[in-house]
Amino acid sequence: MKVNWKKNEKLKPQLLLDKLRSITTINEEGLVSYTAFEKHELDSVLLTMLQFDEEFSYSTTRKIYQEAHACFAKGDVFTKEEFLKQLNAAVVRHGKKKESTYIMITSISLAKGFPVRAVSTTRSVIKSCPKGLQRKFSSRLKHKWTNELPPLPVGYCPVTVTLKAKDKMDAFDAAIYELDYVRGVFSLFVNPLSEFNLWAPKKGSLNRIVLGGLHSLHHEDGSVVDEKLFWYERNYRVVKPTVIKSSEDVARLSKVIFKKVEFHKSHSAIKAAIVRYVRAFDEHDKNVVILKLWAALESIVSPSENNANSIVRRCSFMFDDRPYHTQVLEHLREYRNRNVHTGQEVENLDYHCFQLQMFFKEAVLFYVSNYKVFPTLAAANKFLDLPSDHGELLHLKMSVNKALRYQRYYDKEE
Repeated sequence: MKVNWKKNEKLKPQLLLDKLRSITTINEEGLVSYTAFEKHELDSVLLTMLQFDEEFSYSTTRKIYQEAHACFAKGDVFTKEEFLKQLNAAVVRHGKKKESTYIMITSISLAKGFPVRAVSTTRSVIKSCPKGLQRKFSSRLKHKWTNELPPLPVGYCPVTVTLKAKDKMDAFDAAIYELDYVRGVFSLFVNPLSEFNLWAPKKGSLNRIVLGGLHSLHHEDGSVVDEKLFWYERNYRVVKPTVIKSSEDVARLSKVIFKKVEFHKSHSAIKAAIVRYVRAFDEHDKNVVILKLWAALESIVSPSENNANSIVRRCSFMFDDRPYHTQVLEHLREYRNRNVHTGQEVENLDYHCFQLQMFFKEAVLFYVSNYKVFPTLAAANKFLDLPSDHGELLHLKMSVNKALRYQRYYDKEE
């Protein structure tokens, strides 16, 4: 888990470090202080230039950064290489900390909880508690809730996320991430394929599975980690609890997805995309939903390519009626680009969001279902780049067969 400078020739970390050094002073007791308000700006820029491990919360990256800078300031060498050395030394010290078990508690808008009572991910165990939380978590009720909406609405199901971490902030970030991943997988099957509101667009989130208002972090004995440390759901709104129809089928399908994602060699990218999907659908502003969900789709269909044409080509390849779905994708792409570049908006975007969700769901199912044939996203996307015309495919097949015959001929010659 090394920290590195991001690979971008336009970023000049040494210039920032020289500036940071010029406003840094050390007193006789060895304490580091700063002579200008510029420190906050320099910190934000330098942190953007650094690539930390994804498992670190922002709080932890800040602690590691500040610790490294204190050591860097007291040294004799002030190069970007030396700063990186101090950062990685701080990471090693952080890594030596003992892990503790944490339990994050929140609630979801499913009347009976997830149809799979306990879901094990690579980092956590997520359990639904339709009969209520254990008594040992009663300390959670002592929190002074000021919102007029209830923190645990009637019909919502409490959920616990148990995992190990070296830091409480890392624990919470990881717990919410793992829960959103599980919530995202179930949302692929629980969210409606489409929804049309005759008079006005739906207010609030399009997700059927949303989180309750209050999130808390506990030790194994049930006590809160910090009596002053609680988290609140952004844009919190109480929705009618959802009852999953055909819950046995949803449970079976979700188990298959969880299993196949873990087997996929690009599992971290697929998992991250599912998290981005469910968080996009949490948004109340439908323009934001489209921007975020398009980015989630791009992260697996066209990673590191910045090529919208490949997104349209590859996604349409997954459908029988490719010309039609190409046009639907072009329509979504056109609206997304128009909104980004000119700020143009339409009043009711719900159906746009559900159309984009359809393509995202199809992409996820394609990648995980074919993990044995295409073990990586790169391999799968190479397949999706094949011609869609039947005649072109036959010609390509002929060319490949001919190449194989040439290869056999040269192998015999050798």
